Amino acid sequence: MGPLPDLIPICEHGSWGYIDRTGKVVIRPSFTMARPFRNGLACVNVGGQTGRSETDIVGGKWGFIDPSGAYAFPARFDEAFDFSEGLAAVNLGARTKYAAHDDFYYTDGGKWGFVDRSGNIAIPIKYDYVKSARGGLAPVCESGRCGYLRGDGEWEIPPTYSGASPFYEGFAVVRVGNRYGYINLAGDYLIQPRFELAYDFHKGLAAGHTADPYVWIFFDTAGNERFTAPEGTTHVGNFSEGLIMANLCKLERYNDGRVYPSGMCRSLGYLNDRGQWVIKPQFAWGGDFSEGRAWVKLDEGPYAYIRPDGSLLRTPQLESAATFENGLAAVRIAGKFALLDTHGKVFWSES
Repeated sequence: MGPLPDLIPICEHGSWGYIDRTGKVVIRPSFTMARPFRNGLACVNVGGQTGRSETDIVGGKWGFIDPSGAYAFPARFDEAFDFSEGLAAVNLGARTKYAAHDDFYYTDGGKWGFVDRSGNIAIPIKYDYVKSARGGLAPVCESGRCGYLRGDGEWEIPPTYSGASPFYEGFAVVRVGNRYGYINLAGDYLIQPRFELAYDFHKGLAAGHTADPYVWIFFDTAGNERFTAPEGTTHVGNFSEGLIMANLCKLERYNDGRVYPSGMCRSLGYLNDRGQWVIKPQFAWGGDFSEGRAWVKLDEGPYAYIRPDGSLLRTPQLESAATFENGLAAVRIAGKFALLDTHGKVFWSES
């Protein structure tokens, strides 16, 4: 296991706090939610309630604490993102709602802007939606149009898109109408909008989805197509540590003339950067590789972690699993929150 961050979020009996590198609790669990420290501050929620999972937070206020556990500035926001490039996206007036049909929580309403590490308003809280700044630019939407603001609040790329995502490796996904494409930091197109869904660049590869034919196409930062995912691939992940998560499902053409996945899709494996299976489809679901491990779900049974060769990591029986970060992953074992190291050993568990 590599070096740990100075403070690590933990959940104990429904409340969140932080431990240090030795596993000692240094910020007492007292928050409804506590996220990792970014840019020296951590985003926390107070007064909210958990939803269907401990990370789904309804209500309360969001604020930021420093490593001593003291508030850097008061918790007064109705939603907030972690700090990125010295700015944090915050919302006033939003409400968290539950979409029963899709089984997920989402933020509705309010206005968005950005604060700096002192809590000062860096970009006015007046926008319909924003995402975290990357590459010196923040995606911002106003009156149904999206573009990119600089840190001074001025438009670098005017709001001409139907949707916009953060920049990754110098490129960002944008939506025009109901099609997605990619632009560079100057606002020039790398790939014109032609996909029904598109994912960010990771390690020089990105993926776009077309509906007819129903395929995932992977391409590089020059815009050149590298390969298409195997026939029947309905979901893909990000290219990470040489592998790409991909899930197979039966495809059928419905009465509207479009092709859709049909039935239960339980054939997940991992591709290499040429679109070839390295770990054959065999899992019910899974995540991207990180720090040499990827979580997978074993049929209707427990979660597990696999290595890049597909072998299972020996662990306690896991009721949930998450991606590794800084040598640890948040899991549940026998109903308790725990942190697992990359060797499969429990680093910390709630009492």
